[in-house]
Amino acid sequence: MLSRRERFRPGAEERGPPEGGAAPGSASGNGERDSVAGWIRRFWHDERGLEEVEIGIVAGLIVLVGALIFMQIGNDSETTLFSLEAATSAVANAAGS
Repeated sequence: MLSRRERFRPGAEERGPPEGGAAPGSASGNGERDSVAGWIRRFWHDERGLEEVEIGIVAGLIVLVGALIFMQIGNDSETTLFSLEAATSAVANAAGS
């Protein structure tokens, strides 16, 4: 039986099941669960088309943008905390004098 992803691809009936086994976490033909490392290895060596490459590039870009946003939020919050610390210490020094 074809997976949902395979059913909606044009010509899926002629191609049959995908090469290299099942997706990570799904049951393989021998009753064991595939490892993520094995799935990544099959993904890297897969020559079925550009769809997998496009998915990999988009996933990499999403991770990159997420990391950049996370770093920027960290820098902004650090700047805000230092400004707040300077303001509170100035008020404390003025009140103590």
